[in-house]
Amino acid sequence: MGLIVFVFFFLVVLAILAINLVYKKAPYAKDLFMIAGTIVITTLLFLLLILALYFNFSSIIVILSKIFIVGMVFVSFFTLQFTVKMPYFERKKNIPFTVFNSILHLGIAVLAVLFIRGFFWNALSGFKFNSEMIAGIPAADIFLMTILLAMPFFAMLISIYKIFKEKSGIYRQQMIIYFAALFFSAILWGFVYYLSTIFSWAIAITPLGYLLLVFFTSSGFSTSMVYDRKQIAFALLRFLIFILIFAAITGFWASLVLTSIRSFYIQIVLLMIGAAVFFVIRNFVSQKFKWLLGDTSEYAKVIEEKLQHIDYTEGREKVMENFSNILLEHLHTSSLSILIAGENEILEPVYSTLNVTSTFNTNKPVFEFLLNENIQVIMRSQVLTNPDFADVRSDLIGFMNSTYAEILICVREGQKLIGVISVSAKKRKEAYTSYDFDVLKNLYSYFFLVVYYLRNIAKQDIVLILDREIEMSDQIIGSIQKNIDIVEKKSIEVDSVAFSAHQLGGDFTDFIRLSENRYLFLIGDVSGKGLSASMSMVILKSVIHTYLSETPDFKELVVKINSFIKDNLPKGTFLAGLFGIIDFKESTIYYLNCGIPLMSMYIDSYKNVIEIQGEGRVLGFVKNIRPFLKVRKITMNRNDIIVFVTDGLLDSKNLKGDKFGNDRVSRLIAANKTKSASEISNAIYKTFLDYIAHEIEDDITIMTFKHI
Repeated sequence: MGLIVFVFFFLVVLAILAINLVYKKAPYAKDLFMIAGTIVITTLLFLLLILALYFNFSSIIVILSKIFIVGMVFVSFFTLQFTVKMPYFERKKNIPFTVFNSILHLGIAVLAVLFIRGFFWNALSGFKFNSEMIAGIPAADIFLMTILLAMPFFAMLISIYKIFKEKSGIYRQQMIIYFAALFFSAILWGFVYYLSTIFSWAIAITPLGYLLLVFFTSSGFSTSMVYDRKQIAFALLRFLIFILIFAAITGFWASLVLTSIRSFYIQIVLLMIGAAVFFVIRNFVSQKFKWLLGDTSEYAKVIEEKLQHIDYTEGREKVMENFSNILLEHLHTSSLSILIAGENEILEPVYSTLNVTSTFNTNKPVFEFLLNENIQVIMRSQVLTNPDFADVRSDLIGFMNSTYAEILICVREGQKLIGVISVSAKKRKEAYTSYDFDVLKNLYSYFFLVVYYLRNIAKQDIVLILDREIEMSDQIIGSIQKNIDIVEKKSIEVDSVAFSAHQLGGDFTDFIRLSENRYLFLIGDVSGKGLSASMSMVILKSVIHTYLSETPDFKELVVKINSFIKDNLPKGTFLAGLFGIIDFKESTIYYLNCGIPLMSMYIDSYKNVIEIQGEGRVLGFVKNIRPFLKVRKITMNRNDIIVFVTDGLLDSKNLKGDKFGNDRVSRLIAANKTKSASEISNAIYKTFLDYIAHEIEDDITIMTFKHI
């Protein structure tokens, strides 16, 4: 009965793997399903055969045995077909090999059916195939060695030939995994064959070999990126040296204490001391010597630090040179090209170490596909193997060939492609790995920054300027303000003012038109000062537009922006502000407080000013902001006023050291309640300047709504 449970378990798992292949669109899936489906049927026949033996249904044992044998032959046939068709799995048929394969397996099937009587069990010999002798060898043994050892070996030889012939790293990796699956399945079958001569029940493990073959083949051909084999080896070595060895030493110490010391309390003390000592030594050794074993975090950290320190005040050519040198050095790439899309939506090379001169129209379907799928980083191996790219594969590979790209970094602003960074093959002809892909994807914000700078800020070199930051500030602010949707005359007046303490700042406001009467608005303060804060502001503004186009849910939009800040912007970056949707027709505002320090409302019917911001968490501090977000709603009536301000205004001090504070803002709102929104904003700012009586030291933003 135990054998039935074994085989049934393997059957269920194999059936799940086969069903999973039905829903895969990849080219290999259909051919692998032929193998998996046949294996499921064959394993089911094996289960029925064991049940027939268990319940002594002697009348059907022979016929089930022969059908089971034929099933094994079909599995071998489809396996060889799969081997020859990989890695491209083109629909055209290799007729000569198919004919050869059919004749070969037809001969095996005929001989097996004629010379093997069936699968039987008796008390003396247990489970075994009963067969006639061929040249002094049981026909069953010849059949099993042919199907489970010789045919996999033949498939492995074909695989080895294809592996050495193939130039593509991803295809080579897929075939290596397939070769390994064949090798270990054959090893398992050989072990089962040997073990079954001693313990006849071991034959029930045979389906495990098929399971390994299907699982690892499916996993291997599902991959679209090359594994970093060197880093995998380093990781195993680090595990062995820094964990396993010290664990073994600790275990040896524990066994020594437990066998030598009789007192329970002394044992506990010595075990705790020993564990603590070995733990400290292990941490010390791993920190001191992990660099010897290729600590994978160093590459990502170094490249991020260097990208953070690019000086954008040095001008266009120097920025491109510095950026290129960073990627050339740490990615070990052979060349790099940067293409920027102008107002005419034509991608033109602005920098190339290979002198790329071709231009490309971004309105073509291939670029629309990249935008619609929100693809930021894409590798050639993904395009070749991922079925999602089937419709644009030819055009995308053509574009990559034209720019000598192994990796494309696609930079977008909203629904526009504004630039592409083309990364060519590595210098030593090594393949880019999943680690490279992850690093580049995590650094996307820096790539956006460079492309945005080249496209919008540094269209010409900034030369002969005494204060480069001032010049850049004017261009940044002007570029950003152009992207704010203008609010036409509505029932609610809208005004906002922003002043930077150091020319460049992180405070900003935004209005995005959703419909004729509905706008999304934002007031925010990005952490930091000067160039760093301004660049983060630029990135966030673009990201907000991008996410808004694909995220209809207001709360989910803020959740995604929080994740972007946490995962992509430099560490320590956060956004304190407020996201809102204003409906001019209904005179209602829905808002999410994300750390806005003050949101004051003058209610005309009560002739009073109250603070209504509620609690809020700044974005970028916690990974999951969703539990802390609460959408609030307010309705404005005639003459009602709402004022939002950032902390730069509230926390600024006068010469005595007193803060401007919330109460002073509330009194100013009440005192200017009859004035327009812009007059209220300016009155607050003018009073603020008079109060501090010195230059502002922090960025200041004021946003005012007034119902008229």
